[in-house]
Amino acid sequence: MNRSQGLMDVAPVPRSVLHRAKAAVCWWLEWDWLFWEQLADWLLGREYPRVYGEGLVAELASAALPRYWPTPLLTPMYQTLAALKVRALALNPEYRRMALRPPAGGVFAVDLYRGLQEGLLPREAPVLLILHGIVGSSADGYAKSLCAAAFAAGFRPAVLNYRGCGGMPLDSPATFSAAFTGDAHFAADDLQRRFPGAPLLLAGFSMGAMQAAKLLAELGTGERVLGAPVAAAVLSSSPHDLGAMAQRLASGRLLSAAFWCNEVIVGSLRAYARKHQAALREGGVDTRAVARARTLAQYDALVTCKVFGYARVADCYAAAHSGQHIPRIRTPTLLLSATDDLFVCGLPMAECRANPFTVLATTRRGGHCAHLQGVHLLGPTYMEDAAVGFFRAALATPLVLVAGRGEAACRLLPSTARIVWDAVMQMTRVLANGRSRPAHLRRGRSPLAPARPSNIGLHGPFAFA
Repeated sequence: MNRSQGLMDVAPVPRSVLHRAKAAVCWWLEWDWLFWEQLADWLLGREYPRVYGEGLVAELASAALPRYWPTPLLTPMYQTLAALKVRALALNPEYRRMALRPPAGGVFAVDLYRGLQEGLLPREAPVLLILHGIVGSSADGYAKSLCAAAFAAGFRPAVLNYRGCGGMPLDSPATFSAAFTGDAHFAADDLQRRFPGAPLLLAGFSMGAMQAAKLLAELGTGERVLGAPVAAAVLSSSPHDLGAMAQRLASGRLLSAAFWCNEVIVGSLRAYARKHQAALREGGVDTRAVARARTLAQYDALVTCKVFGYARVADCYAAAHSGQHIPRIRTPTLLLSATDDLFVCGLPMAECRANPFTVLATTRRGGHCAHLQGVHLLGPTYMEDAAVGFFRAALATPLVLVAGRGEAACRLLPSTARIVWDAVMQMTRVLANGRSRPAHLRRGRSPLAPARPSNIGLHGPFAFA
């Protein structure tokens, strides 16, 4: 015994050549499996999304989000065009339209997706309300594909068409805005009354994602009330900061991606105003000036501010900013964005970390409302897989709001569903052996998760005693 060092001198155990070779093979096999998996991910561009969140909702999102392999050779702009146009032409679902008239006036539509086996869905099947982007409709490619994926998962999808969109008339000066949640709330309440007892899910794209975030915040603070709370929500490609987005698009160089995106959006808005110019004139909108608008800020100054009573465009954009709404959300919510999205400005990383009900997942590629994956442009998108997986995880894990020390915390309700979920997750970890997920997704694991054994080859093949 070496008392000065407090260590015991032990003679090394003799190891045969066969023992060393066996240890080397075991270590090489493990290293080789990890190496080739990581090499394949690097060559194919596959990645796990970066997750920003704390608490159980972040755990559910980390477990539900698969790896993303973006479609090769497509820039963000072409990803967006393929998702909006190519998929819209290829997919041809059937909808059953319901025209809704709020008490304050106006009319909009909710299109119920009609699958091949619509009658086989039980009355208590979860209802998914989808909010489309600016001047969009239920005919957009992302809306069609999410409806098909949600219906295949056993959900009942429905798409809200804003006033004057999707072939609906505009019989009042009120149009739509990222900060106007009246129609979305009315549609959600109507769906809950039509399908009592069915969980309500919410999904939003682009401007619809900003609208959904504001609606969830209003439900969380009690400004608006539904018969039952929203079970879960997925917000895809939310711009978050409309002012910064409008400035980025307006300052795009000639023939750049930002330039073309600005032309497409403002051109669609001018066509919308030209189609409904009679109703807009009743609200005092100068339709001739709208026809000369060249930027999103100019259009909003002439139409949105006039219709909704904002004094300045900055006030309109500030009312829709997601940063002030995310801290008030009390619904399990996944925000999915691509960092190469031209429309996304100011990702709310700190806000999502501070709120245990929200989690932000970002990918390096994906475009705007696209997230195409693989080489098949008409195959399932990553957004569909992520949304359906998160909805399933949230429905299987009941959550409640617990007030403690003046702070809101996300807690778990003991249930049979949670026991089944834990068993499934434990089996997944055993099969994957804890090696198939990157380090940034393994941080902050749930205390219910079993401890992972250390890798046998951690110290190399010749370190075994």
